[in-house]
Amino acid sequence: MKKITVFFVFACVAFFGAETVHSQSSDETMKGAKAAFKAGNFRKAFIIISKFAETGDADALSGRCFFHWHGLGTPEDTSAALTWCERASEKKSNAKEHFELLKAVITKVSSASNSKSAALKKLKELAEAGDGEAQWLMYRAHDNKLISPTKKDRDAISHWYKRAEQTGFPEALVHIARSWKRIFPNMEKENPELAKKYVSYLERAAKQKHVGAMGQLAAYFRPYGYYDSSKELPHKDFVKSTYWYRKASENSDKYY
Repeated sequence: MKKITVFFVFACVAFFGAETVHSQSSDETMKGAKAAFKAGNFRKAFIIISKFAETGDADALSGRCFFHWHGLGTPEDTSAALTWCERASEKKSNAKEHFELLKAVITKVSSASNSKSAALKKLKELAEAGDGEAQWLMYRAHDNKLISPTKKDRDAISHWYKRAEQTGFPEALVHIARSWKRIFPNMEKENPELAKKYVSYLERAAKQKHVGAMGQLAAYFRPYGYYDSSKELPHKDFVKSTYWYRKASENSDKYY
């Protein structure tokens, strides 16, 4: 019981990011909801959170989304979860990512999206059939606790991450390439083979119209000087940089 109580205190925070500072009235309200949850009265906890969400409190909005999605004290209702997640995203920047993730999952499974259970069942079926986007969404769903409200399944996270990479889903390729760049910012000197793989992953994503990959390639190849930069920085290539910037500008107003 201690674990589930601690979970409730931090559930919405874990689901939507960093916690915000509560006012005294907010603390009292959350205390009442925690007591109801601890007693196993999920319905009462849901009612308290729901009423408080009507005031516009960002964490309560996130909490109501969480309750609707997981069916805690109320039936699973993806439409209601999406509504409250969207309202939370307007109040908290770190809730926007989760709103977009829920929206992507619900849109992907279409008619099977009325409940979390049906939505995730359909999403898993699509992922197992080889759908790269579904595989990536399964990875993100496990990583962001859309599957279970209490824990992350590390094996499942690793499984779907690798499946999306093997399928060549562009978001997965870009995510992996960026992780390499963070670890090896000077990979062209420290690890030339990884640098080639980095470019390869970005090119594969860019060919699938991933604008972020195009922009990354353009930045990677951009020369610091027009003339003899190639002697000092052999991976720089003005022609390739211009090509990918042009491609990015053709696909997004972000690049011009």
